[in-house]
Parts: sequence; structure tokens; C-alpha cells
Amino acid sequence: MDRSYVQENTTQRERLRALAARLTDDDLARELPGGWTVADTLGHLAFYDRRAAVLLERFAAEGVFASPYDFDTLNEILPHLTRRIPPRAVLEEAIAAAEAADRAAAAISPSLIPEIARRNEVKLSRADHRRAHLDDVEAALERGWRDDRVTG
Repeated sequence: MDRSYVQENTTQRERLRALAARLTDDDLARELPGGWTVADTLGHLAFYDRRAAVLLERFAAEGVFASPYDFDTLNEILPHLTRRIPPRAVLEEAIAAAEAADRAAAAISPSLIPEIARRNEVKLSRADHRRAHLDDVEAALERGWRDDRVTG
């Protein structure tokens, strides 16, 4: 069974950790295309990584089961919550949730992997989701840092 997702998850989790180490409070408040802030985006990552961790732990204990959800509605709701949480706490939870999801994914029995993939309730590879959002955040921050240098 291909378990390359374990290393890919680690790579993107460490990328998240490195980004977190250099984010300022102004960076966390910076708005991205689409209206979310950097902190909102990190809250989104935290939510879905935490969901993955919980599901994978339950799959390991109970077997793989259906867990449908309406991601469009959840994504619309999340900023209403993340904006009520201090941005630094959101950042810390994004890292903690990534660690939990990666631990749970790495611990999955190879015998469960085909059923997890077939049902597609959660991805063992957390890396693709993180990569997409971290790319967006880093691109927006790079534009902002350049703009700040020009206007500042």
C-alpha cells in the first residue's frame, strides 16, 4: 500500500509551521482574494485537519463509515467563528490540528486504506489541501510585503 502521503503530510505541516513562525498580527488580518483573512484560512485548515483526525481515529476503532457533510455551508460558516477567536489561537490550532491529522493518517492500518479511499469521506493525504491554501496565503503575503515596502 502506498503510504507516500505520510511524508507529503509532514512536508506541508512543516511548511505551515515555518509560515506560522514569521506571521505578524497584521499578516494574520490580511485579506485574501475571496474575502477570507489569513487567520480565516488557517481556521479552515484547522477545522478540516481536526475533522480528519477525529474521523481517522474513529475509522481505526470502529471501521470505515459514511460521514457526509456540506462543505460549502461549512466553509461559509467558518469565518463567523474564526473572527471571534484570537488570530494567534487560530494559528496555534492550525498547527495542532495538522499534527493530529498527520498522526492519525500515519497510524491507519494498511488494511483500511482501500476502504477509506473508496468511500472518500476523508483524505489520508492532508498535504494537497494544505498546499493549496498555503500557496494562496504565501502569494498574498508576498504581494502585501512588496506593497508595504513600496508604500511604507
